[in-house]
Amino acid sequence: MEKQSVEPEWRSYCPSFIHLQLKGLNISVHGSDIWLSWPSVEGETYIVQYRPDLTTNLTWITLAVNLPAATGTNLTVFIHSNQVACHTRQTIGMKFSSDGNGTETLESETKREDKQPAEPMVIPKDGSKAAVPLALYPPGVDLSGYIILWPDGSAEEWNAELVEKWQASQQEETGDPQTKDSGGVPSCGFYRVVKNGVHLWGLTNGTVLRGVVEIPLEMALTNTDQITGISFYTEDGNPLIGASLKNPESPWIMVWDTTMVPNGTYAIYAEVDFAADDSVTNSPVTVTVSNVISFPNYFSRIFGDCMWVYAESTIYPADFEIAMYADETNYIGSFYGYTDDGIISFLWDLTDGGYTFTNHTFKGEFYITPASGKSLPKPGAGGQSSSGSGTNFWAKEYPWSGLGKFVVAYSPLDDNSTRTFRIGLMVAGGTGGEYGGVTYTLGNYGWGLYELSPGNGQGSAFQMYDGMTKTNLLTYLRDISYRNFYYFGHGSPSAIGGAPGTTVPTITAHELQKVLCNFLDSAKPANYHPYRFVFLDGCRTGAGKMCEKFGIPAQTVSTNFFNAAGVRARAFLGFKKKISFNDAQWTWRSLMLSGFFIDWQRGLPLDVCVSNAVNGVHTGGFQKMDSSYVIYGAYNLRIDSP
Repeated sequence: MEKQSVEPEWRSYCPSFIHLQLKGLNISVHGSDIWLSWPSVEGETYIVQYRPDLTTNLTWITLAVNLPAATGTNLTVFIHSNQVACHTRQTIGMKFSSDGNGTETLESETKREDKQPAEPMVIPKDGSKAAVPLALYPPGVDLSGYIILWPDGSAEEWNAELVEKWQASQQEETGDPQTKDSGGVPSCGFYRVVKNGVHLWGLTNGTVLRGVVEIPLEMALTNTDQITGISFYTEDGNPLIGASLKNPESPWIMVWDTTMVPNGTYAIYAEVDFAADDSVTNSPVTVTVSNVISFPNYFSRIFGDCMWVYAESTIYPADFEIAMYADETNYIGSFYGYTDDGIISFLWDLTDGGYTFTNHTFKGEFYITPASGKSLPKPGAGGQSSSGSGTNFWAKEYPWSGLGKFVVAYSPLDDNSTRTFRIGLMVAGGTGGEYGGVTYTLGNYGWGLYELSPGNGQGSAFQMYDGMTKTNLLTYLRDISYRNFYYFGHGSPSAIGGAPGTTVPTITAHELQKVLCNFLDSAKPANYHPYRFVFLDGCRTGAGKMCEKFGIPAQTVSTNFFNAAGVRARAFLGFKKKISFNDAQWTWRSLMLSGFFIDWQRGLPLDVCVSNAVNGVHTGGFQKMDSSYVIYGAYNLRIDSP
């Protein structure tokens, strides 16, 4: 599989221990001041930090937080005053005076103790900005509308040719004017400037991506709250399929297998989620994905008794060969075929007429060549004269059956003990189950069909409130006999739990993945403990790919989709937006949840159960389910679906 790295452009300039990390950052010394300048875009904000040296007993000193980019220009300047000891003091000041006729005359004042400024300054004609050194601007920049203030005190309108001649003469005669003025580059410490927030570093609008790409993340956050995860999604709020963190323990690089999405244009967002504080999201970057061969039906890489072989090619009409390798290395034969529309799709019965393949993984090497003598390329088709190739992997999911047990849990939303008590009653259905709730409606001690996890009983529900109860909850989820999960509490695209001012811990998507060992977004997939039905009843739990951690694809499909792959159907229910909870009406919300789970156990399709809850069918319109819900996996899943 083709692998492409998108690397950030780095520029380092290290006179006297100054280290620059921001792309396009410049440093210059003016008298006793340090001038930092960098290319910028209106609306961006920056963090500027400084330290005298890199000894371990010193930390970075923040000089500016949320420094806004300059307006009306693409260059921002920051001045750190009185940082350099020098023998020469230079101060350039500008003022305007009126001639009494409504026009303004630009005058320059130069205060000097030893000599004239060593370099030209530039200032807008209208005086809207202060004068800055010309050297701050990159060579070749057009500053039409500016006035040049020459070192000899004269001034004239912008003239690019004169500027180039002056720069050339300075280099020939004196070398670096800053070095000459200061008698050597002064020791002025270390500086770093970063854009506030999270950014996909080195990725620009219009970039074309193929294969697997690694995109570094630039993160500059003044927030000290715990980072629970980073999620990626597209402009329509859907998860970015195939995108994950290269190392979740050190989340600074996004790895995106672009072959897992259809070719096309995508606006990409990266979001940093915190345990309690609001998330931080980047401005979108629009890219184009263009692969000759792609595998956008990504869950088909999981197989049971049969395998769904699926691929899309930009070359068609075309002949194809798929060389199959059992356990990735043992060649067992090839499939040959023809496609007139670029779609390759067929089912492979792994019993193969009496012989059953017991292999856990397969690798397929795809080879596509333009068909000759069959038909001409279709209008708008790939029609390439060259061939293409690609590699896909499949992993076996072991069969499981039955209802499976149900894990039920909730967490406090804050330190309000009354509200927490009511949440517990809502989940339990009241002290005697009179409102149904979740546990009394689902549990076989009440109205339900399921065996529930420990801590759920008559008038009670399991609460995760500290490290020990978090460990217990993860233990229940890990138990292979559990295949269903309901949780109420705070949520985000990458975590559940957490509450300001409390000991309530978070459970991150990465922690769930380590417990359940489901890796749908990996180049080599695995699905060891898939869940049948998961309902995360919290804010924005459906905005990311939390569903994948439970072995459920971030796609809305029918049960037939899973039947084709030879595995059991499954579904995930969450919300894309923040949802509200009025604890004064906990009884109505308990009835809404009870009605939802009664419908589910009656055998209604999941989307019908959700529709009834959203429309308040069981509550007379009170405490409806939030309309920002999303179903991933089988929207029409029933309790008795195969």
